[in-house]
Amino acid sequence: MLRHMTRGKVLLGCNGIEDANAGMAGTVLEIGRELSARDWSPVYRFANAKVNYRLERQLTYMRLLTASLRERPDAAIISSGDGALISALHPRLPLIVHSHGLEHQMREASVAHGLPNMFGRGHRYIREPAVAFSSRRADALVVQTNEQVHSAIEHYGALPERVLVIPNAVDDAFFDIPRSPAEAPTVLWIGSWIPLKGIATVPSIFSELRRLVPDARLHLLGTGISSEEVLADFAAAERDSVTVTPRASRDEVREALSEAHVGLFTSMFEGFGRAIIETTAAGVPLVSTKAGIAADVVNRGNGVLFDDGDYEAAAHALAGYLTNTDSATAHGSAAREASQRFRWSAVGEQWDELLVRVVNNHKS
Repeated sequence: MLRHMTRGKVLLGCNGIEDANAGMAGTVLEIGRELSARDWSPVYRFANAKVNYRLERQLTYMRLLTASLRERPDAAIISSGDGALISALHPRLPLIVHSHGLEHQMREASVAHGLPNMFGRGHRYIREPAVAFSSRRADALVVQTNEQVHSAIEHYGALPERVLVIPNAVDDAFFDIPRSPAEAPTVLWIGSWIPLKGIATVPSIFSELRRLVPDARLHLLGTGISSEEVLADFAAAERDSVTVTPRASRDEVREALSEAHVGLFTSMFEGFGRAIIETTAAGVPLVSTKAGIAADVVNRGNGVLFDDGDYEAAAHALAGYLTNTDSATAHGSAAREASQRFRWSAVGEQWDELLVRVVNNHKS
């Protein structure tokens, strides 16, 4: 093992708002926590929450990263294209680039499905070249799924021997959630109510499910917008059977998982899809598209995968779990077992070993 080697200061940067519940920023905070527990000293840099204009926020973040180099970190773990700045300013600093896997997928989706590119208009001509530069320069490029390895090599020119998969993870507490299903048969959907999460399909799935299981209920958790806005997308006759929780703490997420009979995940694409692992870790069977990590975790023994847009297949799979508690219990237990490798305690060890290796390679 490498645990006895010298530790040091590591710069952790993410061009996002510092929020433990928010995507990449939350992941960066968790990585730092795990590294801190292994005697590293994390230095965090996030975008300024008070700056609303995208370009100004980017420039502010770049200034923060630049200033951080004066603290003489021993290594840097930087998200995606932001590693280009670190590489240009300090080419000898051990650099690990952490990709969230969305850059290439977002451009393809914006073309194929007409979705707005969440990274802005100049992403293809500014951000993507920066991601490519970071990917080629990095001592290690960390991606989150096996599928992303090919994309990193094919589209961004990363060296195959430097690309490795370290998935996102969930708190160990998710594996200890007691099962206490609600009295009414309940489906739990977790995510922001935005197009790329497949929200156009959700009302159709629920409408078909209600035809099969008339007393079924749907809980939409973490939508980010008001219940009135979300419910407007559902048929009037079904709105009383839909619960909308715009924002939720981690404790509230765990409580909702405890009460759910089955989970539903409808994203068109994902870099990873933390809600997938939160659901399966809690022992809840999942009906999911093949986005993100779902195809690596969900199988016939612990859940159901369906093609994006196939609302009938999704509804029938959900109905199967709501009407067969033995199947739901068995598949939920199998889902929890399949998720063990996504514990932060296990994933943190992978980050520690990678960081030690990269730092010591530079010293040798």
